[in-house]
Amino acid sequence: MSREKNPPLKLSKLSLIICIVAFIFSGISIWISYGMNENAQRMYEHPYTVSNSARAMRSRLWDMKSFSGILITHAFQSKDDKDSFFQNRYDMQKREIENIRKLYLGPDEDVDALKGAMDNLIEVQTSAVAYADHHSEDEVREYMDVEVYPYYDRVSDCLATIIDFAALCSFYFCACRGSPICFL
Repeated sequence: MSREKNPPLKLSKLSLIICIVAFIFSGISIWISYGMNENAQRMYEHPYTVSNSARAMRSRLWDMKSFSGILITHAFQSKDDKDSFFQNRYDMQKREIENIRKLYLGPDEDVDALKGAMDNLIEVQTSAVAYADHHSEDEVREYMDVEVYPYYDRVSDCLATIIDFAALCSFYFCACRGSPICFL
């Protein structure tokens, strides 16, 4: 009896090319799907994070506005204590602005306007601290009303713009979640 050896199974060159192309296509598809998932996650989370940061910042801003007139005329133990107190608040606000800058999906000009308004507020309020050293409480209160509080309002307006945009992003994203196709 003669035993015939079966030739080893060979894939044709065309089959091999098809397998390689399918493997590459699968890899690219997985990579694109991962990127789309990351973008969707970012679009979903960022508006909430930005909105929360901006709301926290606005809350601190209102607190500062409410108490700044009192604190400016308050007798701290030293000038450094007073400067340090205000600088700590400014630093918190600046950190939030940078957090918003990283995550905000709206126009960069909105965050630039917020930063500019905050810088102006810091400058004017620093002048108010120096003004308070040489004037009565009534004069300081009037100075705050005329010279400083409008700057608080400008920062608040910038925050409102950012909060509104973040809310709009959240609304559009939630409206599209159930739809397979959304062009918002």
